[in-house]
Amino acid sequence: MFGWIVLIILVIVLFVAIFFLFWDKIKNFMERHFHAKRVYKVLRYYAEEEDQLLLNHVVLYLSGDNQPTTFDHIVFADKYVYVISDFSKIGGLYGNVEDPNLFLCYSKDKIVKITNPILANENRVMKLEEVLHVQHSDKMFVSVVVYNPSLIVPKGIAKKNQTSWFLPVTELEKTIKIAEKDSVSPISHDKTEKLVAMLKKRSEQNKIEIDAQEKIAQIRKR
Repeated sequence: MFGWIVLIILVIVLFVAIFFLFWDKIKNFMERHFHAKRVYKVLRYYAEEEDQLLLNHVVLYLSGDNQPTTFDHIVFADKYVYVISDFSKIGGLYGNVEDPNLFLCYSKDKIVKITNPILANENRVMKLEEVLHVQHSDKMFVSVVVYNPSLIVPKGIAKKNQTSWFLPVTELEKTIKIAEKDSVSPISHDKTEKLVAMLKKRSEQNKIEIDAQEKIAQIRKR
């Protein structure tokens, strides 16, 4: 009996040691695969708690684009409309926030150039404003890129002003609540409902058309 107890304790100690040995890899795996779901849960909770409207996976054709653009999440709150993009990477991010590309450092020997997610989302938001006939100067839309907590982001890249944010998911809900206290005129409920209905209808139509095109393409390949 004593021998079995010792064996069980040794097995538990072994599993704990393996867990801590591979903790970084486990954490990175979890963030890569569940970051988008975590962002969605934060937004869904916020929308339900504050009685706001939330759209997910919105597929639209924007001005001058032949390919559809997918918006991960759009939150229609009282003061602003938050256009949110999920961003999950492992390592450290550096570069000039105003440049079209940034650099992602996985390790000392592995550095890759990536599209600047902040500028990319800001450009998509401006095109969305054009589609919806909203003046950019009205500052009604906020571009939000949400990254995973373990990503190393220097202060020069972290961004948080009235129209554009680049922040970790851990700060998302708090930052929206603070922004909603701004001394700006609220968006009328009628306008919000019309925008939501329009975007939802267009997105659903586009999804149906894209799905049909993909099925036709698959049939042609046979």
